[in-house]
Amino acid sequence: MLNKWNLISCISTSRKVGKVWVVSNENNQSIVGYFKHPTQTSIGFSGPLVANEYLSYLLGKELSLPMAETILAEINTIQGIISLKKTQNKKLYNWNKIKNESNPFAHILHSKELIKMFVFDVWIVNIDRNNRNIILYKTDDKDLYDYYLIDHGLSLLGAFTWKGKDWNNQYWDDVYKYNRRYLKGLPVFIVNHQDILYSYVQEVQALHDNRVEEIIEDLPFHLLTASHRDILKKFLIERKKHLHRIIENWLKNYQQHLSNFTT
Repeated sequence: MLNKWNLISCISTSRKVGKVWVVSNENNQSIVGYFKHPTQTSIGFSGPLVANEYLSYLLGKELSLPMAETILAEINTIQGIISLKKTQNKKLYNWNKIKNESNPFAHILHSKELIKMFVFDVWIVNIDRNNRNIILYKTDDKDLYDYYLIDHGLSLLGAFTWKGKDWNNQYWDDVYKYNRRYLKGLPVFIVNHQDILYSYVQEVQALHDNRVEEIIEDLPFHLLTASHRDILKKFLIERKKHLHRIIENWLKNYQQHLSNFTT
């Protein structure tokens, strides 16, 4: 996608994660996206950002999750990733818009599928799901929002690098220990819908190992080293097998937390 996009403004500079720019399409200025790229410094903190983002996008799309359309891009010789606004002509919000409602999930279309998002985040060890990286927009029913997911740079190799833990460390089996960042209200919502929780675990586990390997192997050569590809294949396939136990352990720990909080 060389020379197809114009940089408009830098909206975020992070020593540990990289830079984010607003960009527009050269052929259609109304098409706006967000161009994210690592720096030499950020790679040491968050790993291969572009690979983390793009692989997470492909896996999420494979599971029919509402991912922001994500494309590889090169702008002014800088290689990165562009996350496109899913609804170019609608006002966008994030979870902060509804987080203080008595029941924010009542305002979300297909709200129970947020549990699928949680299961997916556990599978890819996304340590940065928060109120800002789920994007909301109004549906035709003015009382409801639809949504899509962005920002998966601190997943997979990004999570391993950020936490300083090898991919095969038992540390990653304890979700309650390695991650306390959730959409406000989501953990309690999950506890109240455990039957759906495990159906989504089964959906992830039904994704064939060969398909996972194929998605990783089909990534452009420059995104990942051969050793990183091998690590990701082993990690994702092995974690998928044990996902039920990992989720079950999180649920037990979180319910214990709720019990301690109310006694």
